Amino acid sequence: MKSHTERPTVRVLSEILFSINTGFAAISILFSVSLSASLPFIHLEVFLNHLLGIRQTDFIRGYFTIWIPSLILAACIWSLVRFLSLLRFSKWWISLAQLGNARL
Repeated sequence: MKSHTERPTVRVLSEILFSINTGFAAISILFSVSLSASLPFIHLEVFLNHLLGIRQTDFIRGYFTIWIPSLILAACIWSLVRFLSLLRFSKWWISLAQLGNARL
């Protein structure tokens, strides 16, 4: 019977994808609830479009407005997840989760 140990690359990849997904979801909810939270990033997008020579039309796409804060938040979440994975409590929690999965 194979052990339930994970390969390090799979674990890191799942942590990164979890962080990006959570970051995008949190920023999307925040920006949909509060326009004042997204206003500085809208101004940043206009500045970056001008700096990069992207023509400014009436339709602002919002790519930089969403991507920049989402990736910053995702990096913070990933750092937190990596830090928490080093704690003894998380190893206990993972073993408890594996025990629950073994019963299914």
